[in-house]
Amino acid sequence: MSVDVADLYVTYRADIWHVIRRRLPMADAGTIDDLVGDTFVKAMAGAARYRDLGSAQGWLRKIARNVTVDYLRSPRSRVLDVLAPETVAVSDAGNDRHVDQIAVQDALTTLRPPDRAVIDGHYRDGQRLQD
Repeated sequence: MSVDVADLYVTYRADIWHVIRRRLPMADAGTIDDLVGDTFVKAMAGAARYRDLGSAQGWLRKIARNVTVDYLRSPRSRVLDVLAPETVAVSDAGNDRHVDQIAVQDALTTLRPPDRAVIDGHYRDGQRLQD
């Protein structure tokens, strides 16, 4: 089943913008707009392969998360490196840490609520995993 990406753009553009904004709080609006565009371009490229196994919104959010991770790993996200070369190591470490956080958040969403509660309790409250 294929999907009409133009209709999805009208319906979910603002939602995808906010998804990307939450993942890149320091990015300017122009960068976020570019990444929203990239998200819908990727959706258009993959529309023929879209299978209606879940919501279209969820599918687009997953694409947006992947576009955000790609951006964080790309030279585009390192504009400050050109302006201040001494910040390269800090910038790369910060991007890697942010990518790791996104990966962990995505992985946690795949867990059942009781399993997620165990992980939350361990890392947030210091509970032992055996408890």
